[in-house]
Amino acid sequence: MPEMRCRDVMTRLPACLAGEDTLQVAARKMRQLGLGFLPVCGTHGEVVGTLTDREVVSACADGIDPAYTRVRRLMGAVAPSCGPDDELGRVHALMRENGSGRVLVVDTDDALLGIVSVADLACVDPVQAGETLRELSVALPVGTARAHRPPHSQVSFGEPAEEELPSPLRELSEQPWE
Repeated sequence: MPEMRCRDVMTRLPACLAGEDTLQVAARKMRQLGLGFLPVCGTHGEVVGTLTDREVVSACADGIDPAYTRVRRLMGAVAPSCGPDDELGRVHALMRENGSGRVLVVDTDDALLGIVSVADLACVDPVQAGETLRELSVALPVGTARAHRPPHSQVSFGEPAEEELPSPLRELSEQPWE
């Protein structure tokens, strides 16, 4: 039996965000779709970054106003990617090498076609997916999300700080808590 390929298991035409979207829009989309991860795409569908629910929650907990903060300010590096004709063995390897439970499936112009997750892999080969998941859980310490990214407070895009905008969250964060 021939090896299955990315196109056989990927989630096709996944939702994505634009860099100009606000974190509030991103959070609503994640909630509506029941997702904790969305790719960020440029005007031609090319993947330019990613955003996780953990990054949104962390930013909000630090007082960043989700109604004014743009996704591009917090988005992380592009997740590992493969082509639709790549074999699933390559996906497992990419996940292990990059400590990521998702691999983007892109065309030759880097336009997003789909996403393969560990859960997708488990549907076709639960043993291999379990091994990959086990390696991923060892690769990142507990409580660590995307350890290779700088905290959002260290990311600069040459724009005015969101903290300069009116923010109910900032007002709340300045109140003493007893």
